[in-house]
Amino acid sequence: MLSSRLKSMPPAAQLLLILGAVLLLAAAGIHTSSDLPRQYSWSRTLELFWQAIIDAYFMVMALIVLLAARLQAPPGGTTTTPWRLSHFLFAGTLTVGVACLLLSASTSYTVWDRASIIPVALLLLHSLRDRDLPVALLGLSSTVCILMLVSYVFTVFKSQLFVTGIILDEWLIAGERMIFGQPLYLTIARWAERNPLVVHLSDWVYYLFFHHMALVALFLFARGEQGEQWRYVATLSLCYLLGGLSYYLFPAFGPVYYDPGAFAYLKTGAVFTADIQSFLWQATNASMHGTLTEIDTFAFIACMPSLHMAHESIMFFYSRRAPLMLVFSGLFWCSSIVAVLVLGWHYLFDVVGGVVLAGIVIAAVRYRRPAVIVQD
Repeated sequence: MLSSRLKSMPPAAQLLLILGAVLLLAAAGIHTSSDLPRQYSWSRTLELFWQAIIDAYFMVMALIVLLAARLQAPPGGTTTTPWRLSHFLFAGTLTVGVACLLLSASTSYTVWDRASIIPVALLLLHSLRDRDLPVALLGLSSTVCILMLVSYVFTVFKSQLFVTGIILDEWLIAGERMIFGQPLYLTIARWAERNPLVVHLSDWVYYLFFHHMALVALFLFARGEQGEQWRYVATLSLCYLLGGLSYYLFPAFGPVYYDPGAFAYLKTGAVFTADIQSFLWQATNASMHGTLTEIDTFAFIACMPSLHMAHESIMFFYSRRAPLMLVFSGLFWCSSIVAVLVLGWHYLFDVVGGVVLAGIVIAAVRYRRPAVIVQD
């Protein structure tokens, strides 16, 4: 019974389910048998998304995304399904309730965000006309659970990356020297030091990661393509799972940790990033020496490949259905490349590795078995 249901699932779902189950058991085994503390911040993933949603300019960006979805209708045209009274009341109450919650919870919304919230609510209400709301809420809950479990697996594996003491930054630097004649990260650091505005903007752009992830999900929801929504979640999740394993192929600190002196400008030009980098280094160092007191989600360092750019590439790919959304998402993608290099998180090889990983995962999720043609 179970095997027949598994076989009837799309290949991507099978891969995610099997790999996820195996790695979840492996992560739980590592967690309980190693020096890692038992405490884990399960709510951290939700907190990061919540902070993104109530952040300044998120509502403005949400309006752009919903307009992009509205202007470029999915194949088959726009829906003309009339409202049912009970459905309208449920959807309307839900939309107004969420809008009020966001307005009351956010202290960061600008006047532009507050002006955008009514058109965002109206566009979202229009998107809910065709939806089976209980099913949509169940799908949202399932997505949250999947991301929480994937984040746990990813974090546990990442926490053990440098326990063996193998660090291969020199290899990446040697590769840069061979191609560019000198370490490229140093050239970028010297250029960034002379351009404080770029550093300051990078200190903002880098942390729009979860904003972008939520906005692409909103775009796909507004278009009403349920299959594409699930492929998006599966691709992001599989990228985290495979990315956490791929770190072990080439464990490296990253430029800012391997050569902190080259990025001294971050202490004045990117204060928030400097604080985050300090926190991550302390967590990684404590994990290496068995003195960690709590496992905080994503709280460890690794650089090869860049999962930041891998996920940005996935978000960019799933924005392709509408030109406006593609351009909007492309701005995130391009600015993120600059940010990860200027802030010293990654070498150029890491960025390339992240894009390649994204391509592999996208191909795996979108793979379909060839149709079997039965001939008489």
